[in-house]
Amino acid sequence: MYVLIGIMLIGALLFVLWRMSGPSSSSGVGRTGGNARPSKPPVKRPTRREPLAPDDNPEFLRELDRRARREEDPPA
Repeated sequence: MYVLIGIMLIGALLFVLWRMSGPSSSSGVGRTGGNARPSKPPVKRPTRREPLAPDDNPEFLRELDRRARREEDPPA
């Protein structure tokens, strides 16, 4: 019974030590601290100012409406 508890304590201790070492230690680089920031700022993606789909485009909707009205009204 004591052997099982000892194995569990050793496992817990190894887990805590592994977590304290941080992700950068596994790559061979020393730990830089808890608040380490990347060297380059994140890249901002350009925002789209144009509609994403044709049904959101006001010009496209106007053209559809114009075509629908032209088909509904027979020539006089």
